[in-house]
Amino acid sequence: MKAIIPLQKSPSKSVSTQGLKVLLVGNNPIEMSKIYDQLKSLKERIAKIDISFDDRETLAYVNSHKPNCILIDDNYGSSPIKKLMTSLKNVKNNSASLTLLKTKNTTELLVGFQEYLMKESITADRLYSSLKNGLKFRKTRAYLKDKFSAK
Repeated sequence: MKAIIPLQKSPSKSVSTQGLKVLLVGNNPIEMSKIYDQLKSLKERIAKIDISFDDRETLAYVNSHKPNCILIDDNYGSSPIKKLMTSLKNVKNNSASLTLLKTKNTTELLVGFQEYLMKESITADRLYSSLKNGLKFRKTRAYLKDKFSAK
């Protein structure tokens, strides 16, 4: 029987939620502006917010600015989202958490996201909580991968 290894908090490796850099990805400027306004109201917790409307722009931004969180609108399209997710996996040192902003609660599953958030119920607090949860999930997953891949 394998022992369960407790996750210990390390001061140097804790999830930092101060000064988040967030990238919004979508193809509808009106919907993205609503999310942008919610993020902007968190100005004491979020250092930078940018918006991207296509894959090339998104990948260039991720390579140069290293955002902590990437929010992708499901209206971007299932096929373009899958293509973007594949491209993001190939970006070196990409440790951004990925959150899918959903219009409807459908059974379609897009793999690779740390969080899913319904757009109709978005508030600044829910959005911030989702960003924190996504970062914690990403950090935990990286920790477990490092811990168990070394054996």
